[in-house]
Formats: sequence, structure tokens, C-alpha cells
Amino acid sequence: MRERRVHTYPHTFTDNKARIITNKYRHYIDKYRVTDIAVKIPAQAKQTKAVKLLLHRIKKLAEECGCEFDLTNMFEMKSVTDTYTSEETIRYITEKYPELKLIYDKDRERDFKHSKKIFEAVLVAYLHRERSLKRQVQ
Repeated sequence: MRERRVHTYPHTFTDNKARIITNKYRHYIDKYRVTDIAVKIPAQAKQTKAVKLLLHRIKKLAEECGCEFDLTNMFEMKSVTDTYTSEETIRYITEKYPELKLIYDKDRERDFKHSKKIFEAVLVAYLHRERSLKRQVQ
């Protein structure tokens, strides 16, 4: 949430694109001293060879940088939060983090697609944190 940016990489997936995305991760790891990487992934049936390659590279980067690595998907996000629509999911997040409500209200008037991705990222981070806390207790 520090930069409130969503990076999109349209067009066909190539090895060069995987390198660009991985380098972007490395940039943020260095810039913000990231200790954990949590990624929202497509359902297993929709994971192409290219997506799997990218996930492998990000996991390898996480290992190199000493970051914890975690994956989640939309099904898990919605089942854990007991939500069905994006609107409900965002409400769930703003209940957990009320300071985000102002951002949501402001962005909803403009580019809802952008803020939806931001809130999904917050939810992925929240779920990762919850899982990490459970692992620490065990």
C-alpha cells in the first residue's frame, strides 16, 4: 500500500517478461526490506506453463532474499472471508483496516478496477499474516 500501484503486463508472456516481473519484485524487496512475499495465483486449472515458470522464479527469488513465500487464490480468499463478490471482499478488508475505507470511497468514484486490485493485495497479505501467526503458535 505504500505506493498504491498496480503493475500490469499485457501481451504474450515471454521469458523477458518473467525477468522484468522478477526484477520488479527484487526492486521492492530491496527498497522496502521485504521479508515476506504473498502472491494471488489463478486456479490450478488456469495456471499456464508461463504462470508456473513465473511462480517458480518468484519463489527462487524469495529463497535467495530470505523471504517467506506464500500463495493464495481467489477461491481461498472468498472462502476464508465468506464473501462472494468483490464489493463484499472489500467491505471485509475495510472492517479489518478501517483506515482503508477512505481510500476505497475515493477510488470507487474513479477507477474501481484499480482499487479492487489494491484491496485484493491487502487481503492476500492479511491471509498470509494470519497463516504465519498460526504457524508460529504451532
